[in-house]
Amino acid sequence: MTLRVQRLFGTLAFLGALLVGATGASAHQEAVHPAAIYQGSCTHLGDVVATLHPVGSPDAIAEDSGTPVAAPVGQTNPVETDTSATIVSMSLSDLTSGAYAIDLARSADDASNHIACGEIGGAMADPSALSVALRDVSGSLESGIANLRDNGDGTTTVIIATVQSPATNATGAQTSAVEQNTAKVSLADMTINADTTTFKVGVPYTFVITNHGALIHELVIEHGGDIDKPIEFTGGVAEAADIVPGSTATMTFTFSAPGEYQLACHQPGHFDAGMVLKIDVSA
Repeated sequence: MTLRVQRLFGTLAFLGALLVGATGASAHQEAVHPAAIYQGSCTHLGDVVATLHPVGSPDAIAEDSGTPVAAPVGQTNPVETDTSATIVSMSLSDLTSGAYAIDLARSADDASNHIACGEIGGAMADPSALSVALRDVSGSLESGIANLRDNGDGTTTVIIATVQSPATNATGAQTSAVEQNTAKVSLADMTINADTTTFKVGVPYTFVITNHGALIHELVIEHGGDIDKPIEFTGGVAEAADIVPGSTATMTFTFSAPGEYQLACHQPGHFDAGMVLKIDVSA
């Protein structure tokens, strides 16, 4: 057994109960999410610096040993988790000295749809280990944790465990993630296009916004006729700011009233140049 595999085994134990059921079959585990470490933050993902094993893949934690290392143990009805483990060629010191984020995508066919993300940083009780919370960034209901363990040889083992939580609607009844809708928005110089322009009140929509232009753009959801007045809601405003060329941002928003709205970019001069798209919201 190689030293790296031994270290991997030790780090898997570090996750403990999060890995229970990792190789068991479940409807949740059918999803395989590409994962990577990016430069930048979850709001502004830059270049990929390390590709991680896809989360939820049957052999996602094989890591040069050739066989999955987790097996079901303990009680028979644990919360099902999707996992992966990867040794990356960067020390933990390297990963914490710069601006990096761990991000999960919906699928290999929908890699621009980012579903969970966490910036690498935070308090370190152990100088050789760091836990990074992965938060839902698209209304996917997917969240989890990434545990980073420095191997002492210039590499770091990154272990991810995610879980999908049920959503609740206004009446408190549970809904599934598939009931939440996604609107894909394309920004260019100077146009906005979307795969849907009709929406419903009370439905959480995840806007997946890709900047295909050469300039920095933004996306604001506002009432028809308004100019740079993003709609306010509890916890924030309906605005995805400073989307750099070639990157994708996500924003989840629920319309509270029917009417005419618009998607707009209010970077200097862009709105006047035509970067606005009318949308309709019905009850």
